[in-house]
Amino acid sequence: MSRWLLLALLALPAALDLIAAESSHVPNATPERTCSEGKGLFEDVCCDFCPHGKVVHRGCTETSPTSCKDCIKGAEYMDHPNLSLKCRRCSLCDTEHGLEVEENCTIYQNVKCRCKPGFFCSSDQCRHCDPCDKCEEGTIEEECTLSKNTVCTSKRNLLWLCALIPIVPVTAFLIWYCYRSNRSKKGYSVPQHPGDDVEMEIRHFPDIDLSPHISDIATEMTREQVMMFIRRLKIPQGIVDALVQDNLNNTAELKIALLQKWYEQNGVKGAHKMLITTLRELKFHHTADKIEQKIKIVISDSPDIR
Repeated sequence: MSRWLLLALLALPAALDLIAAESSHVPNATPERTCSEGKGLFEDVCCDFCPHGKVVHRGCTETSPTSCKDCIKGAEYMDHPNLSLKCRRCSLCDTEHGLEVEENCTIYQNVKCRCKPGFFCSSDQCRHCDPCDKCEEGTIEEECTLSKNTVCTSKRNLLWLCALIPIVPVTAFLIWYCYRSNRSKKGYSVPQHPGDDVEMEIRHFPDIDLSPHISDIATEMTREQVMMFIRRLKIPQGIVDALVQDNLNNTAELKIALLQKWYEQNGVKGAHKMLITTLRELKFHHTADKIEQKIKIVISDSPDIR
């Protein structure tokens, strides 16, 4: 018995060397698998793509093809062949920013928006439109189009300029003459006007939970106001860019997402005061008034808030 045990011990090093040699020939990484045209990898199997308007219901196997399902009409779309499990959500044309539907969303393409009559947008990929000027102080030289604002000409200003031209040298001569004559006259005092920075009325800003009202607050603010508010409060640009990218075609959702991100970082304490005072610092007094009115209604309905 001891003889067989001795032979086994002698053969063990050779067996270990053989195993090591075999393992050295195993590749370190599996080469990336490629599929033929019109197919793609789905759970490591080459499957046929689902066509426009559909996504994967059940992936293919070695013996059965890909099973696809339609996107929900009017709510979802898919505009390219794919192996996705979810359709894309249809965007909305934000009427608050002068947009209207040009082509409805179908299962094959997203909604297409355009400016409403009386609005224009100079960008190639327009996400909001600006109201056309009405030339109330002059006359219309060029009408407003979907991509260009109205061009106005102010005849009144031109007439005033022509009338003032001869007055300037006469006034200068009279001032020089009075100075030279050393006439004793009471100096002309220019009335002082208050500056733009008016001290805000001292207000009480109770700390209330604004999270249920973020959507209502976003409705009262334009996209530009939200972006200026976010920049003033120094929200990291990387976070802002990511949210803009996620809501490229939905201004309403973008405003809500940006305000929610600010509120998450700030918290309840001081958020009410920060919101109103920052809007007033940015000269958005009308918007601040409307938001304050909404918050007052919330406070009046909740007597425990002080």
